[in-house]
Amino acid sequence: MQTLQDILKDASNIKGAGAEGFNSLIARIKNTISDRHSAEKKGNELLKEFRNGVLPSVVENWNDLSENDRNSVSRMNNFFCGLHFVVGLANQASEVLKLYEKDELCGQKVGSAALSGVFVRGEAGTVKLVRLVCKSVQKRVCEKSGKPVDFLTFLSVTGCEKRVDLVPFKGNRFNILFKNGGVVCYLCDELCKFFDSVKEDNKLMKAVFADLKVKSFKAGVRAL
Repeated sequence: MQTLQDILKDASNIKGAGAEGFNSLIARIKNTISDRHSAEKKGNELLKEFRNGVLPSVVENWNDLSENDRNSVSRMNNFFCGLHFVVGLANQASEVLKLYEKDELCGQKVGSAALSGVFVRGEAGTVKLVRLVCKSVQKRVCEKSGKPVDFLTFLSVTGCEKRVDLVPFKGNRFNILFKNGGVVCYLCDELCKFFDSVKEDNKLMKAVFADLKVKSFKAGVRAL
């Protein structure tokens, strides 16, 4: 709240309006938008209290206004961004998939996790599959082991007209897991055939093919 006051004071001083200009700026604030954090909600309450304190000195004939009119002038609209909630859905989906895979696989190492010399993060196998597919055939792939051109050529040669609409995880946060998960599900048959043909080329290809053979991971991708 103090930071907001300092900013508005600086703005009013630039125009040479002083305290009167500062109060006028405060009175003009009718709408706010923030996330749903408790600190933001408290900030809205403090702003409303402070604004109500300056309204009588800004609004003409304040004392002559009816109670309904004063309430109308004092009313503020506080909007809350839902993006954090939507972004959090991917994290929750990943945790649910981990529980599902743990129960379904009884703690066994499967797919790329069962291969030697392959680093595995502590994430759901389904999420790992989506990431590895993107790392292998999406445009911004692993420069050393990725095969985006080879995969496009494979689709063309086999007469498949499906598009590879995968997008990079890096630089994309919103809805990215669900977007890429849907594409992997859509291309699942083609991906299985392609990685079967290149699985011996390098460790990345072998890891992706191993994960594509795990039914639980493919079921998870379908759920995404």
